[in-house]
Amino acid sequence: MTLRNVLYDQILYGYYSLQAFASDDVEAFIEYGFARTKSRGGAIDLQDDVIDEPLAILAALDWLDKTTNFTHLNCLQHDIGKNAPRKNSFEAYLALYMRKVFEKTPKLVDIFTFRNDFARRKATDMPWQQDEFELVTVSTPAGTNQPTVSTLTPSSGPSSNVGFLAQTHKDVLDWLSKNEEKFAFCFPTESTGPDLLFFVRSKVTDGLLLVVAQARNYRDVSRNCLIQGVHMVTPSWFWKSKDTKVHLPQNCSQHFKSSHSEQHQSPKDAPSLLTGSSDFASQFHDALTKIEPGIIVPGAPYPILRVFASWPANAKLERVIDCKDLQKKSQRKKKSQAHIDEDNINIIDSDLHPLAMLQLENFNNIGNRLNKNWFRGDMEQSAVVFAKAQCNDQEQV
Repeated sequence: MTLRNVLYDQILYGYYSLQAFASDDVEAFIEYGFARTKSRGGAIDLQDDVIDEPLAILAALDWLDKTTNFTHLNCLQHDIGKNAPRKNSFEAYLALYMRKVFEKTPKLVDIFTFRNDFARRKATDMPWQQDEFELVTVSTPAGTNQPTVSTLTPSSGPSSNVGFLAQTHKDVLDWLSKNEEKFAFCFPTESTGPDLLFFVRSKVTDGLLLVVAQARNYRDVSRNCLIQGVHMVTPSWFWKSKDTKVHLPQNCSQHFKSSHSEQHQSPKDAPSLLTGSSDFASQFHDALTKIEPGIIVPGAPYPILRVFASWPANAKLERVIDCKDLQKKSQRKKKSQAHIDEDNINIIDSDLHPLAMLQLENFNNIGNRLNKNWFRGDMEQSAVVFAKAQCNDQEQV
């Protein structure tokens, strides 16, 4: 593990423990000002050595970003197709993209392409699709019940970190309901469902919208994959199993025995992934109802935008609206055909929370313009502002 990787992990995921390092290395990190000992909290006050010194991190990032092969963006682009346990480069790239693209408070329809049935409603009961939006953090300071909404600008933000990697279900709930450390993005636990959570706010109404995104770096999105991905970002499916149930028809040849699978028909059919407290899911949903002021989504219980963010493939979201046309196509196939088409999976997404995908043309164009100058001029300035604020707070104590 290099210093570069350590620093980038801390910036992206909000916490980097040095537990895996030898004691001499830990002492060196502390001696050179990159790390400090921090309490983990909990019933037993455990201590952990972590990378958590903004000024030292800033100096190192400045040096790294002056070397092309070491820039953060270069690393993400190089590894964009690679996955590691709980850390996915495309998810990280997507967070950086959203951090950049909302600098200029774009219209939501310039960032996301809404599924046709929702897109048509921008002229009726969902006009906010055409509002300009800004990226914000929503946090509730300790000892208060009043949320504070902070805007992220090109030169400042409430935290020096891009995001926060949740280690437990409680971490996800704490980010949603408290977020005392003011992280803009949350990478939730796998069983939550989405890959990425963040808030945006309408410049017209000041209404908040929680974006729940599934990130898929795919060149082709099968309908089976799309159904599963839509379940991942649908609130009624949070904390529920999205695994497919493999179905092997008797007349299916050996060659096609893995070609067909059935999704759980509804969240009621899917087993819960939660262990321990049985009321945790209800606590999470209660926190969703307390998002205020929320964007009005007629018929939907929460101010949530579901996003299936596939790239470079077009997700073709309309495939989960109605299966009638797909069934007609299937009926025209030869009866002797052994292949079982996945388009026969008769699952329709009837959830009322709007569903969208990336506006791919803009995603590609803006992605091409992202370079080391953005990260050095944007994220590092944010770190400076955060560090100065931190120093001022310490001086006042």
